[in-house]
Amino acid sequence: MEFIQRFQLDLMLVMIGVCGILAVMALLTKTLSRKRRHALVALETSVMLLLFFDRLAYIYRGDVSSFGFLMTRVSNFCVFFFSLFMIHAVNLYLADLIRKDGEIYTASKILVAVEALFLAGVILLIVSQFTGLYYTFDEQNRYQRADGFIICYLFPLVMTALQIVVVLRNRQNIRAHIRVPVLLFMIIPYLASIAQIFLYGISLTNLATGGLVIMLYIYALQDLSEVAANANRMKIRYLQEERRKIRNLFEETAEALVSAIDAKDRYTHGHSSRVARYSERIARLAGMSDSECDDVYFAALLHDVGKIGIPDSIINKDGRLTEDEYAVVKRHPEIGRAILANISHTSDLTVGAHYHHERYDGKGYPEGLKGDKIPAVARIIAVADSYDTMTSRRSYRNPIPQAIAREEFVKGAGTQFDPEFAQIMVQLIDQDEDYRMKDNGDFLELSMTKQLHLTEQGFTFSQGALIVDAPTRLRFRAKADPGHSGKESVPVLLLYDSEDKLVHAENERGNTAECTVYGQIRFDGSTSMGSARLISTTHMENGDFSGADAGEDTAPEEYYEAEVVRYRDHIRVRMTGSRLRAEHIVALPYSACFAYVAITGAHCMIDRISVERDHEKIGPGDIPRIAPEIRFDDGPEGDLPNLQIDGYRSDATEGIPLRDSLKLSFHAKSLPMSKLVWHCPFVVLYDAEGGICRGRDYREFALIRFDGEHCPLTDHAVNETRTTRTETFGSWDKWKERNQEGLDCSVKIRRKGNRIITVVDHAGLRTQTVTTVTDEDSPEVFAALTGDLVALTEIRIAR
Repeated sequence: MEFIQRFQLDLMLVMIGVCGILAVMALLTKTLSRKRRHALVALETSVMLLLFFDRLAYIYRGDVSSFGFLMTRVSNFCVFFFSLFMIHAVNLYLADLIRKDGEIYTASKILVAVEALFLAGVILLIVSQFTGLYYTFDEQNRYQRADGFIICYLFPLVMTALQIVVVLRNRQNIRAHIRVPVLLFMIIPYLASIAQIFLYGISLTNLATGGLVIMLYIYALQDLSEVAANANRMKIRYLQEERRKIRNLFEETAEALVSAIDAKDRYTHGHSSRVARYSERIARLAGMSDSECDDVYFAALLHDVGKIGIPDSIINKDGRLTEDEYAVVKRHPEIGRAILANISHTSDLTVGAHYHHERYDGKGYPEGLKGDKIPAVARIIAVADSYDTMTSRRSYRNPIPQAIAREEFVKGAGTQFDPEFAQIMVQLIDQDEDYRMKDNGDFLELSMTKQLHLTEQGFTFSQGALIVDAPTRLRFRAKADPGHSGKESVPVLLLYDSEDKLVHAENERGNTAECTVYGQIRFDGSTSMGSARLISTTHMENGDFSGADAGEDTAPEEYYEAEVVRYRDHIRVRMTGSRLRAEHIVALPYSACFAYVAITGAHCMIDRISVERDHEKIGPGDIPRIAPEIRFDDGPEGDLPNLQIDGYRSDATEGIPLRDSLKLSFHAKSLPMSKLVWHCPFVVLYDAEGGICRGRDYREFALIRFDGEHCPLTDHAVNETRTTRTETFGSWDKWKERNQEGLDCSVKIRRKGNRIITVVDHAGLRTQTVTTVTDEDSPEVFAALTGDLVALTEIRIAR
């Protein structure tokens, strides 16, 4: 208190200046409402004058001159008056604060009462100047409290108490960060006034009021800022909602056009939507922004809108089109551009419709654009459109297997397709392990098949489940059709391989996938061999399977279970039924063959199908061998053992430390079941404990494929690959033929620090890959040979 008493005049002077500045700022603030601005100006001004006259009262206290006599009386009167006027200004501020939609709530009567007390207080203050009711002055011109002094404090205290009641009653209408400082502005001076009664000589109330009014102004500005921010957020939300509505309206309109296209062509239902999804994913992986990806999506969604103008007789023709009919179909890009020309949503709509049949090498239509002259949106749609066209059913063929579609992008990169976007599509295919990127309209996975009605033998099949080195269990219920009990209605397990996992008859119309049947195993224990080398029944317990007599209207239900597992070229099938327990061993043609199991049969209903796969794998010796394994890596060996690779990177040579330079030469031959361009050798650069490929602490730096396909970046290195075709290349078909016949290969690798250059010359393809290792620890680098469906012999190492 001594500090305040000593420096209170200086504190008053500072607060007077601050309040004056805030009053001017409040007057100039245009974002406040007029009434609130006037209330704040009145509040800041009244506190400024209160402190000003309170300071004068202390300065001229005891000054017996005529001027001092006048100033003490004027200043003390003004102190009492502005104390009341300040509360009046707060009243005006509260009235505007709790006002909502032009109406003041129940607080109006209380605020009127505060105004009445303000007028009564002013009247009593004037009366006291003539009667000495509040204070008097002694001979030394010093202020002295009178007997009625307590009355002058009662008015502000009661007025403030009523205002506190107003704030508390209307707390729901006043934001918290304004309500709290307003209450503090009322309560603290209230308490200070009580303390002022006992602390004579210190302007505790006025100093507290000065500090609080500054705080109140700051919070008022903060409240204004938040109101403006809320309004801005509401405006943004409104604009976003409007944009969303416009987008939804546009999307619904686009979908309506797409539905019109689908209605014309029964074979391409859902094509536009799938192309739009694929295109958007390609655009996102290519690094485009969200808005650009949206534009790509809608452009792809409407890319075939021009087909509305193509006659239905051509669109829905069974079989291939004639040259004249194809010429008519080729008009749909121009028709699409004309339809979409007046839509201002984005210019990409017309671009997508007009240019999606252009080829990267300039051999497309309608304008024969080449390379980057084709808009990026159209180049993306061309890739997505081609993929969905290949993997969907058409009037003249079944869907093309995904692996063959992938090969088309590898072969067509830089000719038919933009190489960047073709590579992204290859990555999407590689990530699509469950083959979900397709038209699912006609097929169900075996695990999703709920019911299967089998009529004639060999006409109806479930989709297959891949047979692997972990046991797969099939469970289902079978019920014979009326009049077909006994052995003729027994379910059958079909073991086969197919490029699209589906079973196809030899004469099936439109089939695009090769299908090889290894054999059939019936649930009565009998077997039928196809291309398998041998089927052997190693165990069978057979009970009475006669069932009901033929001709009965009802037949018993049977529950069946089969466990199917393989190790290399042998499959074990364990079958269980209510009348049968059997085990069969099947020897496949080669270890590299894929094998699927499907359910078939005749004259029965199959339901309650479930498929489960164990996590634990089997090993050598778990399946008795009934035929020797056929291998293709027999022959003379070089510096490393010969190697047969039966699947994608299923095996690799031992690691060869890479110092300065390294040359690997060997003989490579694709296995008989190889069909695709990447069924060839690879070389991999890596680091691992002990140099074991894919061993402990494995870090891969580069995978160089001899078909020239650029592999994605790794986490440990950056790769730049350039592939050129020499005069001896010929064509991809010739290239695959040379690999199947077998040829000598060479790999040259040079290393300087963290930079490695690998050069591969193979069957007319020259691939150069520059690998920059980004790991800071300068790791040891090993090279190993691997591949897919290929045998490597006579491997020699030269430094």
